[in-house]
Amino acid sequence: MPYPYAPEPYISRPQAENLVDFFGVALTQPQDHPLVFNIAGMAGTGKTTLLKHLIKKFGNQAEIIEFSFRKTIQGLTTEVYLDLMHHLYEQIPDSLRKKTDRQPNSFMRLYYQYFSTAQKLINQSPDNKTPTSETNAKEAKQLLKAAARVLPMAASLFGIDPIATGIGTVATMVTDTNIDATVDTGAAFLTGKERLGQLLQQHHVTKKDQSLQQLMRNPVQRLTKAFVEDLIAQASHKPIIICFDTFEKAPLEIDRWLCQFLLGQSQLQKHRIRIVLAGQQCQGQRKKNEAVICFGTPFC
Repeated sequence: MPYPYAPEPYISRPQAENLVDFFGVALTQPQDHPLVFNIAGMAGTGKTTLLKHLIKKFGNQAEIIEFSFRKTIQGLTTEVYLDLMHHLYEQIPDSLRKKTDRQPNSFMRLYYQYFSTAQKLINQSPDNKTPTSETNAKEAKQLLKAAARVLPMAASLFGIDPIATGIGTVATMVTDTNIDATVDTGAAFLTGKERLGQLLQQHHVTKKDQSLQQLMRNPVQRLTKAFVEDLIAQASHKPIIICFDTFEKAPLEIDRWLCQFLLGQSQLQKHRIRIVLAGQQCQGQRKKNEAVICFGTPFC
């Protein structure tokens, strides 16, 4: 019998019904229930259909923000984490955003501050008196891009074991060549970080503003924190559901950002915010704040 809320014919299955019911409870009683709901299975087993059903059923009582890695991955640039957060945040209605967006450390303020400052660092000379050279502009651009993409490299370099979701992750064999490459990349990153620090301390746009320097050095950390704080403030008025479809196509950087930064914000658990991942690989339940449903896959 098709679900009454389904956008297309949907074959009812006990495990799907249980997940839907459990999700509804978690949305209203967040502190004692999983933060992440992982819908996994092989292609054609109904993952996206179930995700659409969740969206349809809970769409009236919660704000739905979505991202499909099958449809919109082309829109992501080298600042992949920042682009994704911006794409999600723009889906929040103005009625919920109007108070948080006015705060000095709101996500949208910091987001636009970061990119406007980046343009000035690239296009203006440090003293703002002489034209900036093409070489200096290129170096500034490279340093800023490196700072916005440091997450995966930093995790492996400094001995942090990334806790991956197991959906968007591809395992890599560890070899001497890989280790040498990681060390070389790490050394280059540290050198680049020092050069970026010098630029920020000397440039007329940033040299007198320590807070702005921190934002430019660590944009992913600062913006993720602001993103989560704004979502929490908005969820006090209406629950928020974040949906990721076709997550097996997500770049490795997104998988690690999700686990290390977004899910690393421990305060998310107790608020009316829930995350749904739909993807092909099923690795079973990995942590206490995640519920998993697997369809038709030999790994279950």
